[in-house]
Amino acid sequence: MEKLEYLLKTLGYKVEDVKQIFAIDNPDLRKAFSIYRKNTLAKQKETPNLFKKDDWKKMSNSGQRQQFYNYLNDLQDKFEWNSSTDQVLF
Repeated sequence: MEKLEYLLKTLGYKVEDVKQIFAIDNPDLRKAFSIYRKNTLAKQKETPNLFKKDDWKKMSNSGQRQQFYNYLNDLQDKFEWNSSTDQVLF
């Protein structure tokens, strides 16, 4: 609950506005995600150019894509732990 309260406050929401909270714990899914995350990080370290492509800017709805990208980038900057250059945002 504390992590949820922190996220809500950081994202600009009020805890009082939340009516229901569901928590699901799936150890198998958590393990699979951890493996996926480690593999992706290893790929990013091997070939960082694969993760810095801008071809999405030339696709359809490029203006909307750029707007969403800017929104996520601003949201990411609200968390101090995202300032490290050796991390991958999933």
